[in-house]
Amino acid sequence: KTGMPSRFLDNAYKIDLPQGEKTIKVTTSDAPADQTYESFIQYFREKGWEVRKEMEALEVASKQLKSVPENLEEEVRVAQLSRDGRRMNLGVTRYNNETVAAVWYTTGPDSETAEPEPARSESEKSEKIDASKNLPEEISGSDPEDVPLYPDSIRTSYQKVTEGDKISHLASYGAEADKGKVFNFYEEQLKNKNWEIVKKAETEGKKYLEAARDQDKVRIIIQKSNDYTEIEIAAVYRSKQ
Repeated sequence: KTGMPSRFLDNAYKIDLPQGEKTIKVTTSDAPADQTYESFIQYFREKGWEVRKEMEALEVASKQLKSVPENLEEEVRVAQLSRDGRRMNLGVTRYNNETVAAVWYTTGPDSETAEPEPARSESEKSEKIDASKNLPEEISGSDPEDVPLYPDSIRTSYQKVTEGDKISHLASYGAEADKGKVFNFYEEQLKNKNWEIVKKAETEGKKYLEAARDQDKVRIIIQKSNDYTEIEIAAVYRSKQ
C-alpha cells in the first residue's frame, strides 16, 4: 500500500478496471472532503508532483472514478498532476456520509486510454508547429462528438469512459486566442449545431458555458494559461453515439 498519505492507508484498497486500462487506488475517511483533498495535494507536492489543473463539481469528473457509485454528492474535487513525464489523477468526493478519495496514473501522451488520431502529412505537421509555438505538445486522442473545436487549437489532455449507453468525454485544448473570442466562438457554434445554451458565467478569470441537446450535456471552461488560452470540454452523452 503506497501512493497516498500514510494516515489514509489503513482503509486503502485497489481496483483493477475490467478493461484493464488502469488500476485505481481508493481510500475512505471520516475527514471532510476539502481537508482530505488538501492533505493529498500537499503529500504529492512534497513528492515532487506538480498540479497541472484543478476542477470542482464537474459532472464528468465522477465518471472518471469507475470505482465510485454514480449517486455522489454534489461536491467533487479533481486534480491532474504530473512528474517526470508521468500523469496522475486525484478525485475526492462525499458518499454515504464518508469521504472517498481515488488516485490513478496515466503515462502522459502515450496513455493507454488515448485513441489514435488521424495521420497528418509532414507539411500539415510543420504548419501546426509553426502556428502554435507557445502551445504545449499535442497528445493523441479523440474529440467530443458533435462539439465544435476552436480553429488551430491543440489537444492537451484526453479521457473517455463508457458505461452502458453513457459516454463521458473530457478533453482539454490550447489556443492562441483571446478567451473572450474563444467563448463567443463556442456560444455561436453550439447554437448552430442545435445545442441549447442553458448557462453562462464568469468567475475568477474563467468563462463557463453549459449546453444541452436531447439527453446530452456539454460544459466548457475557458481560462488563460501561461501564453495561451485553455479550453476544457466535458461532454456527457446519455444517448448512444
